[in-house]
Amino acid sequence: MILGILAIVLLGLYTFWGVSLELVRLLAFLVTLALAVALNFLIFYCISAVAFWIVEIGFLFEGIRITIILLSGGIFPLEVFGARFIQVMNLLPFKYTVSYPINVLNGRITLGETAAGMLIQCFWIAASLILANFLWRLGGKRYVAVGG
Repeated sequence: MILGILAIVLLGLYTFWGVSLELVRLLAFLVTLALAVALNFLIFYCISAVAFWIVEIGFLFEGIRITIILLSGGIFPLEVFGARFIQVMNLLPFKYTVSYPINVLNGRITLGETAAGMLIQCFWIAASLILANFLWRLGGKRYVAVGG
């Protein structure tokens, strides 16, 4: 379903707005998009693990979610914030969930930068997976079920 919607959107970009979609760039976009989905899931999984220590996490989760969307380029392009901000965002995982796959699709980065970005995505996925497993084990020791 989601891939069908993505195909319709890409076809619309090509047909109505004249966005050129080279096959190599399109395939790279699909790979970076899959990695971005995995990275985004693991980031929010780690944040959700805070629920082991905090009873009411809904408001905290929403505040962090909005901050991450802003830092990932989901609201404004990261270039709006300046070069120094982009240098900091290059070190954090958030850029690699939204801004980076879009820049791969629209051709703003070269194939070499695309490959380097995929490696960075894989690094952040591995780091987030390690952190998620750690938080799950640590939180599982603290978890106490109550109810009636």
